[in-house]
Amino acid sequence: MPTARFSPPDVDEFELAGLTEKPSVSIRSPGIMGSYAWMECALFKIYEEVDYILVVGKVLRLEVADEALTPDGDLDVKKARPLMMTGNAKGMQFSTVTDINHFEPFGAMFPEIETCWGVVKNNIAKHCDFTMKNLIKQLDDSFKKVTKETCAKIVQKIRKIEDEFWVSDMQMDTKLTE
Repeated sequence: MPTARFSPPDVDEFELAGLTEKPSVSIRSPGIMGSYAWMECALFKIYEEVDYILVVGKVLRLEVADEALTPDGDLDVKKARPLMMTGNAKGMQFSTVTDINHFEPFGAMFPEIETCWGVVKNNIAKHCDFTMKNLIKQLDDSFKKVTKETCAKIVQKIRKIEDEFWVSDMQMDTKLTE
């Protein structure tokens, strides 16, 4: 189940893969009919290195088929069955995911940044009259409040919280493997 392969420019990749084209809304390249989610992107930047080229796109349009969503608008993992690929010494291993019904806020990935941003937002809330001129001044003043010492205190506090998450995650792993 290769998800990418070299194809000469004159080969119809949709035909080769047994897929049907779907017109895109904001770009010329077609999408894949039957996909439950799709992004339309414009070229943002190309990073060329000795061993690889990384192409980065700017998302212009993101859409998800209604039938792949729950009534609340979340992705229904059982219906969508998203494809996942992991690798090992044998090659590529393809599988789908199982919902374990465990959620964390997005800020949990980078709590230090969220906390520093909180320092900025709190300072602005205390001193801003919400005119653009004052907002720009308050932004500059607020970013100055995020010092090396502030960050060290935040990191120390977050380490304690992270240690508690590790314990919780290990307990969850134990329950899932029982």
